[in-house]
Amino acid sequence: MRLVTASLVGLLVATPLAAQQPQPGERPREHVVRTGDTLWDLAALYFSNPFGWRSIYEANLSVVEDPHWIYPAEVLIIPGMFDPGDPSPPVTVVTRPLDRPARTVFYRAPLVPQTRSRQPTILSEPEAEVLPVKPGEFNSAEFIADPDDLEVLGRMIRPARTIELMDQEARPTAHPMDAVYIGYAGRARPEVGSRLLMVRPGRRLGVGTDDRVIHPTAVIRVLAHHAEVMEGRVELQFQPVHLDQLVIPMPLFPDFMGELAQPSGETDLEGRITAFVTEQPLYGRTERGFLNVGTGHGVQVGDEFVAYLAERRARRRDPGEVARYIEELPPETVAVLRVVRVTDSYATFQVDRVVLPVLEDGMRVRRIRKMP
Repeated sequence: MRLVTASLVGLLVATPLAAQQPQPGERPREHVVRTGDTLWDLAALYFSNPFGWRSIYEANLSVVEDPHWIYPAEVLIIPGMFDPGDPSPPVTVVTRPLDRPARTVFYRAPLVPQTRSRQPTILSEPEAEVLPVKPGEFNSAEFIADPDDLEVLGRMIRPARTIELMDQEARPTAHPMDAVYIGYAGRARPEVGSRLLMVRPGRRLGVGTDDRVIHPTAVIRVLAHHAEVMEGRVELQFQPVHLDQLVIPMPLFPDFMGELAQPSGETDLEGRITAFVTEQPLYGRTERGFLNVGTGHGVQVGDEFVAYLAERRARRRDPGEVARYIEELPPETVAVLRVVRVTDSYATFQVDRVVLPVLEDGMRVRRIRKMP
């Protein structure tokens, strides 16, 4: 009887992957990866079975190197599913969830496409487009703090599910949807169902300071409390999750109320770039770094700054002339920076646009737009 039951379960699990066969003119179903997608989620979406993630992974070995990491804009084949080869009649697409109000404070009329494309279409919430900072940008943004000043609720002690590793020197880790055990760091007990932020302290900012770069690694949902540990589940992952990483309260996402940053005065607020999250010779778009101004200076999440070269003198020699003379160079914009997180003394920025490829530590910045 057990053998029959096991065989029946195997057939049920495999059915979503093999039920559909290609018909003449059909082509494989494709999925364009969006921010936050995981193979687990895609298997649940297309197969109604998250454990079918391995089938998607094995069908896309030329694209996906590590099944734990897929990246936006990658095109994945969904095995066992096919799209018609010929254009189908137009259909009406609902671009908002049916269980939400018809209008919100973030509502904007959707754009009407001029031509019908046969490429995969990504539908997004209209209200998400007007937020100056997305929740994912805010929660994953590094910040500067003294680790001793953090409100530490616990430390990661091990994943609930352990796997025998071929490389015994590899550190145990956890991935999205994995359960983890967290040792208590004090008497505080977060409520079951609450969300916590797992972080790891990084490099020290400089000699004579205890401030470090704090890297968020994951969002943890509290599942249960036990005598010595709390049990949680990895809901979102930003960086590798390893043992001894700290768990702190989840920061409160700003209530923007649909408002965007407004132009500010030319001499509104000045500062400097303190450091970048990842040190490298050339910094570009989407890089993150820190400014030496924070909430104590009136900075808010969503403010925009420009990094610039101040007025300066340059030596020049005209052709045929031996004598050199000095000329004045006007201020030049180098990059546009958007604040994605802020503490009392520092602001975390993300580079939105680079004008000149000379962005570096210590560069002057000026606020050009500020939140109401």
